[in-house]
Amino acid sequence: MLVNVDPKNDYAFKAVFGTERHSRVLVHLLNAILGPHGLHVQSVRVLNPLGDFVDLDDKKLILDVKAIDESGRLYNIEMQMVPSLSFPGRFLYYWSNLYGGQLKEGQDYGCLRPVISVCFLDGILFPESDASHLRFRLLETTSHIEFTEDLDLHLFQLPNFTKAADELASDLDVWLFVLNNGRGLDLANLPRKLQVAEVEEALEALAMLTQDQIQREIYESREKARRDAESWRQALQQADARVRESLLLGRREGRQEGRQEGRQEGRQEGAWIGQIRLCEDLLHRPARSDAELAAMSLDELRRLAESLRAELSRRSPP
Repeated sequence: MLVNVDPKNDYAFKAVFGTERHSRVLVHLLNAILGPHGLHVQSVRVLNPLGDFVDLDDKKLILDVKAIDESGRLYNIEMQMVPSLSFPGRFLYYWSNLYGGQLKEGQDYGCLRPVISVCFLDGILFPESDASHLRFRLLETTSHIEFTEDLDLHLFQLPNFTKAADELASDLDVWLFVLNNGRGLDLANLPRKLQVAEVEEALEALAMLTQDQIQREIYESREKARRDAESWRQALQQADARVRESLLLGRREGRQEGRQEGRQEGRQEGAWIGQIRLCEDLLHRPARSDAELAAMSLDELRRLAESLRAELSRRSPP
């Protein structure tokens, strides 16, 4: 049987690692991540399992995995299909919600247990690093004294993992290979290093995922959301380049006029025009002419840009 779904699809990921019947798969994955750092997990309970029957139109579909192990440590594990600049804040926000949500009224802070957040990112968030696994802790900047063990963040930049099947040297290597290359694997002819009970169970679950019509439709809808989000990200990058170009043009115009007010006005005008052009592109609106924009005051440009941004935010893809 061939695996015909992408493990980097967030619904497929949750269907494997976010169900009680595959809890030993999640245990194996967590030990692959945490074992080199001196932690071991014996058992986990998924706190927000994926139900057996899910309505395709259910807006409450939650695709991260929250779990607790035998010692009380909490985990938030997720697959993020498209990187965004706001991701660090989102990652930390989810960690803080799980951490702060432990205490009930009257309980002491000593009851708090560590929260370990894990994200597999199908993209590059930190281009300055070629590492596939980045770990973040709360440390003093000079002596590197650890403030607490309760914050532990693991980020995987999957495109940076490029090992072939015969180069895999650890359980973590195996899982990263499966996430990157699982689609298309033949369960009857797996590479030797992938012939591990938990890995085979995960691949079998992936292979069976699209046999159910509802699950197949959810999977495909998440693939569409991934494509839309990637198109959105690329459009924003292109438009941002245009904004920078407009700002540079404004500075040049200001220098040519030789007046401080000219430089300032040129920068502001370039910024507003760049934002207007961006929004018009993303809203698929006909572009206003250069003459029309040139005739508008700075205040009119600002109001137009803010109006278009507000409309754009209401149409943003999930």
